[in-house]
Amino acid sequence: MKKYDYKSRNPQGKSVTGNVDAETESEAIEELRRRGLTVTSIGKGGTGKKKSKFKVSFSGFGSTEISFFKPRVSRKDLVPVVRQLATMFQSGIPLVEALEVIEEQAENETMKSVIGDVAAEVRQGKDFSSALSRHSKIFDDIFVNMVRAGEVSGQLDHVLDRLASHMEEAEELKGEIKSAMTYPVVSLFIILFISCGMLVFVLPMFKTMFDGLNQEMPKLT
Repeated sequence: MKKYDYKSRNPQGKSVTGNVDAETESEAIEELRRRGLTVTSIGKGGTGKKKSKFKVSFSGFGSTEISFFKPRVSRKDLVPVVRQLATMFQSGIPLVEALEVIEEQAENETMKSVIGDVAAEVRQGKDFSSALSRHSKIFDDIFVNMVRAGEVSGQLDHVLDRLASHMEEAEELKGEIKSAMTYPVVSLFIILFISCGMLVFVLPMFKTMFDGLNQEMPKLT
C-alpha cells in the first residue's frame, strides 16, 4: 500500500487535507469520494519528487506560485493517453468524463495539467480540437486537424483509434531503429578504442625495435 497526500473539499465547501493509503492514485481518489470529499490535488506522500517552486508576492496582488523544471511530455507519454482516450470513447464514456479519468491517472505533472485544461475547455462548450490546439507543443497540427475532421464527420472515436494505432506503430519503429543502431555504434567505439591503443602503445614498441636494428620503419606506419 502507498500513502497519498491530498487536498480536498467536503460537502460544506471547507478545505480538508490529509493522507490516505491505497494501491494506486485512482483507488485513493475513489476512496476519498466514498468519504464525500472532492479531491483538488493528490500525490504520493513523502517519496514523490516535488516540483521546484517559489512564491512571488506583489503588493495588492497576493502571491503567485511559479513552477520550474516541469516534466516534459514526450511522444512516449502521449501514446498511452491517446489509446486510453480512444478506448473509453469507443466504450460510450462521454468525452469530458474520459478526460477527467485520464487527468486523475496521469503521472506526468505537465500532462495532468494539460488534460485538465482541455477538459475544462470542453466542459465550457468548446470543440475538442480547439481545446487541443491551445497546447501546440504537445498536440501538433496533424493531430489537431485529424481530431477536427473526426468531429465534423461524427467519427471521432474511429479517428482517435487510428491516431493511437499510428502513434504506437511509430514508437515501435523508433524503438527498433534505436536497437538496430546500437550494435554499429558500439562496434565503432570499440574499433576506435583499439586503434587508439595501437597508436599509443603498439607503434612506439615497433619504433624501438626498428631503431635497435638501425632500420627505418615502413612509411605506411
